[in-house]
Amino acid sequence: MARKKQKIALNWSCFWADSMKEVFERLRLSTTQEKLYQLLLELGPSIASMLAKRARLKRVTVYGALEGLVQKGLVEAFQRNSVTYYQASDPE
Repeated sequence: MARKKQKIALNWSCFWADSMKEVFERLRLSTTQEKLYQLLLELGPSIASMLAKRARLKRVTVYGALEGLVQKGLVEAFQRNSVTYYQASDPE
């Protein structure tokens, strides 16, 4: 009796999420920082008020979390037309 080959389907998004969770834990990111970093990866360059709205967080909380991400080198801040934008740094 011949065996049929089975295809194994990997759920890469689940794998990516699991590996990112491990990285976040190693970097000791808060849940707020995790949420903001993932939003920045999804949205691209954004201002703090838009991130606060999408994450359903207070702006003051977002600014504090973004500052922590900038210090860890995970997020870059830049000015455009006197407005500060944040973007996720390229993962190394």
